[in-house]
Amino acid sequence: MLGTFLVPTLAGRMRDRRLLGVVVSSLMAAGVTGLLVSPSGGAWVRAGLIGTGQGGALGLALTLMVLRSADSATTARLSGMSRTWAISSPRQARCRSAPSMS
Repeated sequence: MLGTFLVPTLAGRMRDRRLLGVVVSSLMAAGVTGLLVSPSGGAWVRAGLIGTGQGGALGLALTLMVLRSADSATTARLSGMSRTWAISSPRQARCRSAPSMS
């Protein structure tokens, strides 16, 4: 939850938000790498790194939609499009690979 609340606050105040993307990606990569190298030693710390990174990435993604849009109507369309695409793309992939009935 720390990343979910902290990253959007920082993103709203920063001019260049690429550093936040690098930081949340690095947190997730460090946690996963640590769990792969030593699964038992310090697993709680590494799981915390992964959770903080994932929460920050979600918060950053939702914040960027708002910050990049000119008005609330554009934000609503962009948000709806991104959520529709994320939900429907696996179904579309299955439909494309299915044999045609004609």
